[in-house]
Amino acid sequence: MLRMAQVQYIKDLYENEEKSLREISRITGHSFETVQKYAQKENWNEDNLPDTEPTSYPVLGEFIPIVDGWLEADNCQSRSEFVDKALRFYEAVKWAEKNGITGGIGNGLFGPNQPCTRAQIVTFLWRAAGSPEPKAMSSFADVSTDAYYAKAVAWAVENGITTGTGDGKFSPDATCTRAQSVTFLFRAIGKLVDSKAEFSDVLTDSYYANAVAWAVENGVTNGIGDGLFGPDNSCTRAQIVTFLYRAYQGK
Repeated sequence: MLRMAQVQYIKDLYENEEKSLREISRITGHSFETVQKYAQKENWNEDNLPDTEPTSYPVLGEFIPIVDGWLEADNCQSRSEFVDKALRFYEAVKWAEKNGITGGIGNGLFGPNQPCTRAQIVTFLWRAAGSPEPKAMSSFADVSTDAYYAKAVAWAVENGITTGTGDGKFSPDATCTRAQSVTFLFRAIGKLVDSKAEFSDVLTDSYYANAVAWAVENGVTNGIGDGLFGPDNSCTRAQIVTFLYRAYQGK
């Protein structure tokens, strides 16, 4: 069954991006008749959802699970629920590509389910800030001056976004955790908020407590469920770009 997120996506393509019905059919994988129906305002409600969903979503190709493990990994109960999540990722990725924040991993792929490294998130933040030229390169032993992320790391250090991981290292290839990602974002564009993060796994004196509180108040993340934030959980590329997208929408 088509979910409201998918109906909204058809509506957005038709109204805001002025795509033709046939273009929308090609992009979403829905039949022309289905798209024609949902391009009409009177059908934008849950009482008019069709009984079937398309067998493929061309524009969302790599976001759709190929094996059941994808569904389980994303805590989805059905293919439709996964597509709802994929659509949200898609909007974030589209925004990131349009703004020159990421061009993917090559061969027309974004790699949404791949872990996001510390080098990647700092580079995303740097590009989102307009790729400013740093005053000097960083002194981290594991950041070569010709690395694609060298200027991003130098900028991040200059702006108090990161001080590295200790022992003169930045650990560019280490996977970024949820705690690190919201902290980087908070230090880059966030402001202190009066509220506190109501998660059982976020201690009030943790280095990321203020960042988590800001992220929740600004709709960047609501945790992972069951009253948990999951600070040590690894972040995927899709999750990081979605965090960025949400943060900059509210900026």
